[in-house]
Amino acid sequence: MNTQLGPLELLVRGAACVGGGLLGLLVGRSLVGSVLSGSINLVYLTVLGLLVGYLLSPPLVRIATRLLRWFQGLPPDAVLAAGLGTTAALILT
Repeated sequence: MNTQLGPLELLVRGAACVGGGLLGLLVGRSLVGSVLSGSINLVYLTVLGLLVGYLLSPPLVRIATRLLRWFQGLPPDAVLAAGLGTTAALILT
């Protein structure tokens, strides 16, 4: 069993943790004045969001890995055509 994390997995897991932490912080800030009392609840909700983000990250890692493999399988002509098409569309509009 491979226990080392690759760069893509670290990036996705880190982004999921940061996103979960920010979501917990936003929920905590919106609830501290009305439903929750005390500022320590803000810390608890932020840590909870961070842990939930970490727990939800393995499916996100699998999706990101599949997307990366799909992008690597594209021929260079397709990437060039897509870039040229979007540039032409931006110039014409």
